[in-house]
Amino acid sequence: MTSLLCNCALAQELPPIQNFEPSLYGADNQNWQVSQGDDGIIYFANNKGLLQYNGAQWSLRPSPNETILRSVAAIGDRVYTGAHMDFGFWKKDRDGILQYTSLSSLLSHSMIEGEQIWKIISYKNKVLLQSLNGIYVYNPKDDSITYIAVATKNAIFRLFEIDGNLLFQEQGKGLFIIENGQAISYDTRDVFQNKTFIGLYQRESYWLGVTQKNGIFKITSTEVTAWAYPAASYIKDMTLYRSIELSDQSLVIGTVANGLIKLSKDGTLDYQVTQNKGLGNNTVLAIYEDQSKNIWVGLDNGIACINTMSPVRNYYDEQGRLGTTYVSAIHNNALYLGTNQGLFYRDLDSKDFKLVPGTEEQVWDLKVIQNILFCGHNNGTYIVEKGIARQIAKPQGTWTIRTIPDNPNLLLQGNYDGLYVLEKSENGWQLRNKIKGFDISSRYFEFISPTVILVNNEYKGVYRVEMDSTFKQVSSYNLNPSVNKGEHSSLSKFDNTIYYANKNGIYKYNDITSTFSREDKISAIYDDKFVSGKLINDESNKMWAFTDEDVVYFSKDPLDTELSINKIYIPQRDRNAAQGFENITSISSNDFLLGTSHGYLIFSPYNDKEKYSVYINRIENNPIEGTPHVVSLFEDSNFSFKENNISFNYHVAQYDKFKQTSYQYRLLGFYDEWSEWTTSNRQEFANVSPGSYTFEVKAKVGDNVSENVATYNFTIDRPWYTSYLAIILYSILAILVFLAFQQYNKRRYKRKQDQALERTKRDMDLKALAVEKENIELRNQNLRDDISARNRELATSTLAMVNKSKTLKSIKEKLSKLEPTPELKAIIKDIDKNISTNEDWAFFEKAFNHADKDFFKKVKEIHPELTANDLKLCVYLRLNLSSKEIAPLLNISHRSVEIKRYRLRKKINLDRSIQLNDYFIKM
Repeated sequence: MTSLLCNCALAQELPPIQNFEPSLYGADNQNWQVSQGDDGIIYFANNKGLLQYNGAQWSLRPSPNETILRSVAAIGDRVYTGAHMDFGFWKKDRDGILQYTSLSSLLSHSMIEGEQIWKIISYKNKVLLQSLNGIYVYNPKDDSITYIAVATKNAIFRLFEIDGNLLFQEQGKGLFIIENGQAISYDTRDVFQNKTFIGLYQRESYWLGVTQKNGIFKITSTEVTAWAYPAASYIKDMTLYRSIELSDQSLVIGTVANGLIKLSKDGTLDYQVTQNKGLGNNTVLAIYEDQSKNIWVGLDNGIACINTMSPVRNYYDEQGRLGTTYVSAIHNNALYLGTNQGLFYRDLDSKDFKLVPGTEEQVWDLKVIQNILFCGHNNGTYIVEKGIARQIAKPQGTWTIRTIPDNPNLLLQGNYDGLYVLEKSENGWQLRNKIKGFDISSRYFEFISPTVILVNNEYKGVYRVEMDSTFKQVSSYNLNPSVNKGEHSSLSKFDNTIYYANKNGIYKYNDITSTFSREDKISAIYDDKFVSGKLINDESNKMWAFTDEDVVYFSKDPLDTELSINKIYIPQRDRNAAQGFENITSISSNDFLLGTSHGYLIFSPYNDKEKYSVYINRIENNPIEGTPHVVSLFEDSNFSFKENNISFNYHVAQYDKFKQTSYQYRLLGFYDEWSEWTTSNRQEFANVSPGSYTFEVKAKVGDNVSENVATYNFTIDRPWYTSYLAIILYSILAILVFLAFQQYNKRRYKRKQDQALERTKRDMDLKALAVEKENIELRNQNLRDDISARNRELATSTLAMVNKSKTLKSIKEKLSKLEPTPELKAIIKDIDKNISTNEDWAFFEKAFNHADKDFFKKVKEIHPELTANDLKLCVYLRLNLSSKEIAPLLNISHRSVEIKRYRLRKKINLDRSIQLNDYFIKM
């Protein structure tokens, strides 16, 4: 019997186990008790303090007196804890942070030195806190505490609640019941005096008593007997430390060195979880069943959570006998596993796998065809029946075996070196022939027609292969150019359509064009998550695919031409399957087997019906200036404009390993559209503009959306310079500015009018000035005309003088030729007087000064050294007379005039480059 139980224990399909190491949760290794609040948060009594986990985040509240917390119980809105020489409760403040209140200060007497609280329970609106020396009864209504003492020190090992009664065992004295605040002896039979009980549980007509070292007893009022349960001999030598009864009356027992054991209601061993099978540690200190029926295990080194209600079960081959599972099948009430170690099987009502003799080494394929199990093997092809394998084909490397359409007596198999045909005869199935003309490894192939197939080779690509009607020769084959080759690629026919998958996506084959086209919708599953292009078409009308995070199945939607996508959160790290060799088999209408590197997983893909709620558990404000601070969860908030960076943390109290929680959020007042689903449980909003906002978040566990939407309202105040008061002031200021502007405009208008009048006046003055200028110009012109006339008169006079002198000189010359007589001499003398008469010059000078005022004055000022004769020459030069014209006026020869000109130039020191006439004309 023991041997059978050991085999059963070694070959178990276990629920998922999650282990949390101290480095992950940030506290000490030992966890002594576990509890759960109404909001789903899990609490742990840890060596370092109160540890809490909400499914997304861990947090630790240090022990108030820096001692080990031994017990914890979440009751209502309080979390009670017991420590060394202290006990009390924790309650969330307005910011959602647990704050501690000690109750030991309410005691009328001091606690016994070294006393610790080992268990806390709620009982009839009171809280009972049990130490080894007594029980403290706390009444939350009036904050009163009473104490139930025992005579023997350190005598109480456990406190039990059974059938509505409170009992405890005192070593050496038996079982006591608490009535009216007193401990009263209840049962003094030997079993209660000498054996240490860790659990008492009510059954129909008896109690079950679980002891530390003596097994489990069946207790009635008249007798105590060892419970005759199937697993009794298996656990009889183990030291037990904790036990609880689950809601289905099964027992979970924690041991000191053998991990965790689960017994069904009748005592059958359901499973044992040890360190070799996924438990973090073999010493169990605490056990707790939460609201979702998960089993939490406080360990000597860490924490574990066992998802008893998970649709996933894990067969873990801890001895490594099976190896990696590549294929599986159900046939004749037996489960077959094809692995890299061979072909194994077990009856469905058994747990122990056996090797099919002769099938050692790699198994590639298992197919049930015409109720016969075919095995594709590295060494060839086998038919398997009742644990016996018979080889029917010896060509190495049978990848896969398929029926040939319209040929029930022929099978086509793909091998390392091409294609082979199996034929059914009177002697059964046997190898008929290799199909010649195609020697490429044919791991995947699908029929287009009875004689045409598509063959995928991940290192070469997809071939179209046409065979003759006898299946002995390949007529033709060619590489399909519409898709690329790809590592871990595959072919699969689903709903009469062939699909090809590689890292670039999933492609659909078109029979008419003989090409593949990418299916964008279903290809999206590979976005940044590709691990394998393996596609599997199963008997339940699903096509399976695999990504880094999910196992995906496609199904036909009767209302849509496209395939519907369904995701099951089983990450590659938990599948741990050989990439490109993933395998799934339908083993019942609801269950599927997924091969892994250490055995297999069994899972159900159907919808989760559990109800979930989402909670906002922390709000933090990170101001531009200042330090971040936590914000109240229970009331709306007003923040200054500088406090406009806000973050939200939220969670769903969901602890299933294979259920992924994702969130959607939005900030009403900023944007009304929901975000994309994300697994992040934190969202931060930076530089939020002033205004009123409502943050909303909802969750989805798998495809199950939370019942509620968690909300939080807050307001970002305007800066003082944009506040309503400031706006009023700005309005007043604007009015004043407007009035001032109006006044300014009036003044400006008046100024413009004045300027216009001034311009008009100035224009009139300018016109008057212009008229006056014209008059002056007219007078000047008259003067100029007068001067011109006088100049003409002067010129005429000068010319007359010149002509007169010429005439007189001519007469004189003629007379001088005559015989001189006194009369003639008198005439010549008169002529000489008229030629050089000073009166003529005086007249000329007067006329010249009148015509050219101040010329003599200027010349005398500039050249005071000039003589009267020099001045005469200057005047003639100013009149622009030539030397020839000047000579008669001076009554000298032309040569003498040139000499006078030379002397004058020298006297006034005139540069030779300047004409003498020009000099006096321009003076």
